[in-house]
Amino acid sequence: MRKVYFCSTCKRIFSKENSCECQQGSCIKELKIGTPINVIGTKLKGKVYKIKNDMLEVVIISSKNRYLKEYRLEEVRKIL
Repeated sequence: MRKVYFCSTCKRIFSKENSCECQQGSCIKELKIGTPINVIGTKLKGKVYKIKNDMLEVVIISSKNRYLKEYRLEEVRKIL
């Protein structure tokens, strides 16, 4: 399991600590398991289940159904 980070201003998720486009050093925090996220371009929301190399396994909760799906880091964004 490797460390994944997010920017607290733009909410983007990335793998390297200094690769945010905002260029603010104090806004980078570590993403933890159980953090709520949103899939960019859809209305799907879920929580981080497992962190793999450049993929996140996400538990998607839609109405009464729950299922696991993998997304690349560039496809998801942290929710407030």
